[in-house]
Amino acid sequence: MPFLNCKIVLLGESSVGKTCIIQRYKNNKFNNEYLITVGASHEVKDLQIKGKDVRVKIWDTCGNEQFRSITKIFYQGADIALLIYDITNQKSFDELKNYWYNEIKENTDTVKGKKFFFFYFILILIFKNKFLLVIVVVGNKYDLLEKEVVSESDAIKFAEDINAEFGKTSALSGDGIEDVINNAITKFVDFISSQKLSEYRLTINDNIKDLKNFEKKKMMMKNVNVELCFRFIEIYFVII
Repeated sequence: MPFLNCKIVLLGESSVGKTCIIQRYKNNKFNNEYLITVGASHEVKDLQIKGKDVRVKIWDTCGNEQFRSITKIFYQGADIALLIYDITNQKSFDELKNYWYNEIKENTDTVKGKKFFFFYFILILIFKNKFLLVIVVVGNKYDLLEKEVVSESDAIKFAEDINAEFGKTSALSGDGIEDVINNAITKFVDFISSQKLSEYRLTINDNIKDLKNFEKKKMMMKNVNVELCFRFIEIYFVII
């Protein structure tokens, strides 16, 4: 049985713990050494959610300012965005509001559809609320609660303001990580199931699973955007 593919991207400043969260979720390990992510990297994890086989591809993007321009391509096609901040670092939270949320809003087809705008405009008129990007604001390093400088209430308010979920984690202890990520995946699966899009998502994702390098991925994304338009139109007439 084919997998339902789910793409997750982690965004936030350098050293907030994005890589450690992914390693804890995927391998249940914690690495004390700080290694900067250059560009982006990803891990894959297969699991079952509500009886569906889901292949989760978790993308770790670089928070360092000098690499920001090359990470935007990896936001494309995201189903879930985790906006990560360090509870002991006020700047990391401020940048979620001032930069990272705007980045995901501007550079994902799911939210805005900057590319192929005409096609997305037609699709939005037809399908209305059938596009979804699950966003979760995540406060990491809760094992350092005694050093907290970012108020939890401020983080919850920010999440509410952008219609996002809120979660708290510790990559060091592992607390909260599985719950936060799996709850977001469950919300995604529920949405796909409710909109009868599972078969469509499987087909599209299978078409792009064998891409080997950045340039091939970039070209394929353009093709998928065009195919997406016509596939949704086909599904629309089947539904009605």
